Formats: sequence, C-alpha cells, structure tokens
Amino acid sequence: MMLLPALIAISSYSDGSASIQVIAGARAFYSAIRPQVGTGVPDALHLKLLRPYISDRLADLLRAADEAEAKNAAQPVPEGEGNPPLFEGDIYSPYAEGFTSFKVLSAAPEGTVWVCKVQLTYVETGAEPMIWMDRATMVFEHGRWVVDNLDRLAPGEAKSDSSLVSLLNGLVKEGQAIPPAKTSKP
Repeated sequence: MMLLPALIAISSYSDGSASIQVIAGARAFYSAIRPQVGTGVPDALHLKLLRPYISDRLADLLRAADEAEAKNAAQPVPEGEGNPPLFEGDIYSPYAEGFTSFKVLSAAPEGTVWVCKVQLTYVETGAEPMIWMDRATMVFEHGRWVVDNLDRLAPGEAKSDSSLVSLLNGLVKEGQAIPPAKTSKP
C-alpha cells in the first residue's frame, strides 16, 4: 500500500532534496513532542496535536495505548489511592525524563522507508549532559513524510524491543488483559 506513494515521493526529488523533506518531517515531529516529554502516553488532545507528524499506524497504536491507560485508571482501588499509569515517564525516549534538546543529523533510505539519525540530549542543572542517538523511521503518507516508529536507544543499546511500536504493542496487550471496570447498580 505505502510502497507506491513512497517510491513516487522519493523519485520526485531527483536533485537529492528527499532527505531535506524527510529531515523536515522528523524535526516537525520532535518539535511537536518536545512540550510533552516525560508525560507518558499522549491523551486524545495531545494525539490530535501530533497527528500531522505521525503515520496512521503510529496514531492507531497511540490511541489504543491511551485507551488501555484509561481502562487501567478506571479499575477499582482502595479509597484514597489511585491506579498508577501503565507507563510513566517519556514514551519517546529511553529515559523517563526525556530529552531537553534534539538534532536530526541525517536521513537515508532503507527500502521503502527513510531512517533519520537523531541526537538527543538531556541536561540537568549541575550534571553532565546525557547524549544518545535514536533512529526515527519515516514513511510517506498523505503527501508528507511522517514518523512511523522510533528506536529508543540508550547509549550502547541496540535491542529490537526498544522501539516505540514494540512498547505501544506491549501497553495495548497489557490493557487488553485488564478486566472491564464493574459498574455498580443503584
């Protein structure tokens, strides 16, 4: 399905400007998520703000993860307590605190997708900065390059389960295992 539009998009940039367009899409995504860093799974309002920068697949997974979080929050708990979220911290990076700055360094085609190398930095006052590289997989949908997955790699990591899609699939599966909240009848 995505193959033909992606090939048309790539071939339409004969002067090599495809990477410029892909990098612009990645920058737009990271700029959009920057205010949400560290807040867990985006709710419906934040998802609406992200929608122009993410693929249909990623949007569906984020929506399903938000529904799992809502289902979890609706579970009965002892009075005065609350259910912790299924995921706490920054969903877009391997660190709970997230990142304080980013720089999209490059973009290169890999089959029918493009992959951007993104340098992320977290700086805490008085501490040495943490710097790591992530990979943003970009696809061409609805006339623009959008993020379809992130490889959330801490320094020295290269695990296949570190991807945002894997994390979201796990949250959705966890949410499916939660029994429906019981409603009390008067």
